[in-house]
Amino acid sequence: MDYPAIFSATLGLHHPWHIVSVTFGRDERRMDIRLDVFLGNLFTCPCCGKPTPPCGFEEETWFHEDFFGYATYLNARVPQLQCSAGILSADRPWSRTGSRFSRLLPTGAVVTALAAGELEPGAEAGVPHSTSESRVSQPVPALALSRNC
Repeated sequence: MDYPAIFSATLGLHHPWHIVSVTFGRDERRMDIRLDVFLGNLFTCPCCGKPTPPCGFEEETWFHEDFFGYATYLNARVPQLQCSAGILSADRPWSRTGSRFSRLLPTGAVVTALAAGELEPGAEAGVPHSTSESRVSQPVPALALSRNC
């Protein structure tokens, strides 16, 4: 079975996005999908709409409780774009409204968000929950990787 093609279609991936790997953990009913972009492409700025080359990348992890019957983690290298409005992340097809994927926050981002008052103390950000109301779905800036912006 061609899992990357099936999952690409379900996630709404299109060039330059592609699946690098799919790993199943059958005992724990877990699936890890690694996503990336082909280099040398332009991305539409979500603010001004101009085609823009990435100035860096940021690692992100997203979670879905039941994607094809598995708890699924998407790990992606997301292009960062320099715009007059600042540094913005390129649109991610799987983050569209109704996709049921939630971004997990890195531990450092959780500590920063708590210190800044952006999260309620005691919230378990970055930990998947069983109800959509309790999941943290608003991204908090994370550590950027390979950024030249």
